Amino acid sequence: MGAVPATFFALAVVPRIRAWGATPDELSRVWPGDDLVPHPGFVWTNAVTVERPAGDVWPWITQLGQGRGGLYSYDWLENAILADVHSAAEPVPALQRPLRVGEAVVRMTRYAPYNPVARYDPGRALVLGAVTDTPDQLRAGGASSTWAFIVDPVDDRRCRLVVRSRNGGVAARLQGPIQFVMQRRMMLGIKQRAEGVWSPSAADVLVPLSWFVAAAAAAVHGRRALRAGRAQSPAAVLAGLAAVGVQTLLFWDMRAGLRAVVTTALAVSSRLSHEAAASGRQRDTARGRTPEEKPC
Repeated sequence: MGAVPATFFALAVVPRIRAWGATPDELSRVWPGDDLVPHPGFVWTNAVTVERPAGDVWPWITQLGQGRGGLYSYDWLENAILADVHSAAEPVPALQRPLRVGEAVVRMTRYAPYNPVARYDPGRALVLGAVTDTPDQLRAGGASSTWAFIVDPVDDRRCRLVVRSRNGGVAARLQGPIQFVMQRRMMLGIKQRAEGVWSPSAADVLVPLSWFVAAAAAAVHGRRALRAGRAQSPAAVLAGLAAVGVQTLLFWDMRAGLRAVVTTALAVSSRLSHEAAASGRQRDTARGRTPEEKPC
């Protein structure tokens, strides 16, 4: 059952991370900053339509960063780990200035270093380099990785917000899923703010909580499967299903009702699994052996 979550991730989740929201044309196009990493190990291109002119979206991009306009993602979740991130509800005039190559754009000072500006094209693109890239390296036209925020006009009323990541490191691949989840919320946060429809929502709290419930269910069943020592035990099957459930809740949009059903089912299965284990221990005790003893 351990192969099921990995297979699901490789076949269903990775393609979604790589191309969420992007059209075939956007996936194949050359975007600002691509030349800085000419031979990346992987490329992710995500996009969303914003029902506002490009000029109304750019102010949110240029003020991006902790201590500036914020990250527009799950602020409460970031602040729960003392990251001190606060996203603006409107453009801040004092932050609407050009950024210099090498200037720091901070994500979370406590946990993540800053990303240096690799390229700044006013009204069009903000390209960030890797934390290890030096200003001299960036000015010379090279970067270890890029994280580009691009505003691409569709017409005089709409635009596309495109975010492209180009990297080749193993660490980036491992942290990629979490980055995608937070980045997707960031993109939607920018869209909602630019369109004037953003407001604090209970969903911003309930959605991440559903991830933790699903992850806890996977951990409970996985622990029981390891202790049982039987590859085909119900706990192993439930562990695999819960792990797939975590990925589904993380990477797919769901109506609140369906998300609640999935989360409740995983939570209930953990509770029933715990009760079944307790009942088994009681039967073993009544028969005169400890739970660790196995019949011959």
